Amino acid sequence: MELSILPDFQGHGSGRQLIKSAQAEAMRTKVPVRLSVEIGNPAMSFYEGLGFVRKKQRQPTMVWCGCLRVSDLGYVS
Repeated sequence: MELSILPDFQGHGSGRQLIKSAQAEAMRTKVPVRLSVEIGNPAMSFYEGLGFVRKKQRQPTMVWCGCLRVSDLGYVS
């Protein structure tokens, strides 16, 4: 699935609400939320603020594991 917020609608909380809803569902079902972000994209700090960590320095994948230990999945913080 691919989701994005159009630039005119960014900065109004819609993206944060979508991510938080996904995180709540992930906690309920005990699965991680993964997303892909281009390295250097300013949105990385947005995702990190929501608890995502980088999978590996050279890969543009981040993960949030609210109910799992991130270290168990081989991710770095």
